[in-house]
Amino acid sequence: MPLNDVVDAIRHARMIIRDHRESVLTSETSTRYAIIDPILRALGWQIHNPRQCEVSYQIGQQGFVDYALFNRNGEPIVLIEAKNLGINPVNNEEQLSNYASGMRSGLAVLTNGQAWLLYNMSKRGAFGNKYADTVDIYEGDRRQAAQRLNRWLRKLTWW
Repeated sequence: MPLNDVVDAIRHARMIIRDHRESVLTSETSTRYAIIDPILRALGWQIHNPRQCEVSYQIGQQGFVDYALFNRNGEPIVLIEAKNLGINPVNNEEQLSNYASGMRSGLAVLTNGQAWLLYNMSKRGAFGNKYADTVDIYEGDRRQAAQRLNRWLRKLTWW
């Protein structure tokens, strides 16, 4: 997908955050539907295609991660844990760490729609050492945020 699609998705997400912060703030489902899903689609993921994405993907006994994005071999390569806009995603790092504990490569993502915390699972060490980047889609330059999300999350990187 062209970078301009990601820029447009971020522009739209900023309008949602600005104009509907109070309604999106309280609901993880609204945050996913209005902000996260469109950004993932702009990054090339067919989120309604079970070969590419599964929503509420069970990770053994650890529970269900909100999104699992798969590589061509059908292996979960990107795990995304979503929170509502009103929650600071940093406070849920342990939950994502538990979900991603079996990954030896790929990416683990924690997001409230606005802040995207990215963890490179191929790094060695404790989960906190795998931290790679944070992208804030509301603050700062929209194109720069799109480039960073594209670098980490575009489908072609993993598919």
